[in-house]
Amino acid sequence: MLLALIVAVNLLGVPLASGVGPQVQITAHAIVGFDERADVEAVLHRANARPVRELFPSRRMWLVADVMGRRDGAALANALSGAPGVAFAEADLLVPRTLAGIPVPPNDPSYPGQWYLKRIGIEGAWALSTGAPSVTIQVIDNGCDQAHPDLAAHILPGRDVIDGDDDPSVTESGQGSGHGTACAGIVGAVGNNAEGIAGTCPECKVRCVRMLDMNGASVPISADVEAMRFALLHDDVAVVSNSWAFTTALPVPTSLKLAIEDVSRNARGGKGALVVFAAGNENRELMAGELYSIPEVVTVGAINIFDEAAPFSNHGAEVDLTAPTGSLTLDPTGDAGDNPTNYTSLFGGTSAACPVVAGVAGLMFAAKPDATAAEVRQALVASARRAPFATPDQHGHDDLYGYGIVDPRAAIERLLGIVPDAGTDAGQAADAGSDAGMGPLDPPRGCGCSAGAEAFALAALTWLCRRARAGRRTPAR
Repeated sequence: MLLALIVAVNLLGVPLASGVGPQVQITAHAIVGFDERADVEAVLHRANARPVRELFPSRRMWLVADVMGRRDGAALANALSGAPGVAFAEADLLVPRTLAGIPVPPNDPSYPGQWYLKRIGIEGAWALSTGAPSVTIQVIDNGCDQAHPDLAAHILPGRDVIDGDDDPSVTESGQGSGHGTACAGIVGAVGNNAEGIAGTCPECKVRCVRMLDMNGASVPISADVEAMRFALLHDDVAVVSNSWAFTTALPVPTSLKLAIEDVSRNARGGKGALVVFAAGNENRELMAGELYSIPEVVTVGAINIFDEAAPFSNHGAEVDLTAPTGSLTLDPTGDAGDNPTNYTSLFGGTSAACPVVAGVAGLMFAAKPDATAAEVRQALVASARRAPFATPDQHGHDDLYGYGIVDPRAAIERLLGIVPDAGTDAGQAADAGSDAGMGPLDPPRGCGCSAGAEAFALAALTWLCRRARAGRRTPAR
């Protein structure tokens, strides 16, 4: 029986026009999770099914097919559901996806144009942590330009779960092809290399996972699961950044939910990796049961330069934080890019806000390497600066702004157990008030200036000391 669900899945770069996408299709495969003691081969034999490949070993999750090829994934899942030894079984759906869209300060020539970093007081956070080569942020998207001159030094091996190989390079050209490269740039563009911009986590490494194609190409849910599994295979992955989602209210498939839970709890040798998702750009309420409802997921909405919620940003009880949209970022080099300069100032949407928060999380893991993902998530949310236009409920949550605007320095200090002195910049930035909470490290609205002279001198001294210590170590390659 074919599903009647109509969904469209998109990368979250720009608002989409109203309407519905193509139908979800059912593949010939089912995703099956087996009980801990189940004999997989025996269970499948009784159901006249065969294993295709192991999908997510920590959950005993397999991709399976009918022995004779007569049943589709839905019929096969129906036959296996409730069978002895089977924890769950669901069809592997083919879902269409479309594209939409360091020193302090560092010497990157375009850094002054990165207003979104100044807006969250990033230089105050960089005085405490600029990331570390031991911390990696995984970007799941449509591939990225791994040879980009402002990214290549930070790139580690990735994965292409569409083609089933280890080359996650962007393969398309034209509008939207640079989505993954733009996200990777906001997360981890090389800082202080006299080139282009600085990433939010300017010393972190990046692993790209290509999971999405352009022009409505459909992608099975099993690809999502494999993309998440990649984080479990590499203990350096501390953050998984996802600027994509289902644009209609689709209940999260069990297989994807379990994969996200395992990454959040068991990656990094049992300390977990933080999974961050963009809230989406349809100006709709996020519903209970979507992937944003998974407690471990950090859901990020978008704000503009005036701390106002973007009119297209999705909202609701599932939104955890908001962040400015990172409009200035990397663009693929050569014909694949939209801009001959290899940079773009036209990126936006919650797609651009999500990697800002992912990069901040990278700074936090670098500051406290033994932190768990749960501890980083709690510190991010608890330290958020109250949005000036929010009307929070008794729990401090607002449907548009979540628990507030990400505050990098306050988040690091909270994670480290540092209590700022009254009247310091960090204390002001962490203030729950609105404009009164902005110190020199958080410029006034619309200001493109850097930090104040005193803050800059202190941050520069801190940077020099850190670099002197770092100079005695062998750089990671």
